[in-house]
Amino acid sequence: GLFHRNADGAGDPDAPVLSLTELLAPLRTLPRAPTANLQLDLKIVGGRRPPDSAVADAAAVTGVEGIIIGSHHLDDARRLAAAIPGARLGYDPMLAVSRQPGLRDPERLLRHIERRMAGVTLAYLRFDAIVAAEKQGFPLVARLLDLGIETDAWTVNPGRETRDATLCPLVEAKVRQITTDAPGDIFRMIRSL
Repeated sequence: GLFHRNADGAGDPDAPVLSLTELLAPLRTLPRAPTANLQLDLKIVGGRRPPDSAVADAAAVTGVEGIIIGSHHLDDARRLAAAIPGARLGYDPMLAVSRQPGLRDPERLLRHIERRMAGVTLAYLRFDAIVAAEKQGFPLVARLLDLGIETDAWTVNPGRETRDATLCPLVEAKVRQITTDAPGDIFRMIRSL
C-alpha cells in the first residue's frame, strides 16, 4: 500500500514501494562484479524500527554478498548490520550536522564520527562538506581513513563546474565512493582528470 511519490508529491499507484525481497529478486539473477556492493540506506520515519525487523530484513538478503548498511540512525543500522553476516556498517552524520550547526566545523565533525565509530567502515558525507574541509586545509577524508573509515561523497551530479570544483578535490582527498544520479557522466569526468 506504499507508493513512491510523483513530481506533485502524490502517491503513484504505478510505482509501489517494493519489499526488500522483491527488490533483490532481479539482482540475484545477475553475475556479481568482484568489487560491487549493495548499499542499503536505512530510512526511519516517525520513530524507531521494531527490534524484530532486523531478522526479517536479514532473511531477505541471505546469500547476497557485499552489503553495506548505512543510515543517519546508527543504532538501528548497527542492529541490522549485526543480523547480516559480513555486512559493513556506514554512518551518515549529516542529520546530526543539520541539528548541531557546530558540527559544520570539520574537526568537530571528525570527533563526532570518532565517538560513534565502533563497527563503522564507511562515512556518508555531503560532497560540499568534504570540499569545504579540504579548502580549509583540514584533511577530513584522510583523517577518517586513519581511523579505518572510508568516505562516500553524496550526491554529486554533473554541472558546469562539477569536474574542477567538486570532483578534483574529492579524488585528491581519496574519497572511496561517490553517490550520483548520473554514474556514466561522473565516471567519464573522473577518467578525464
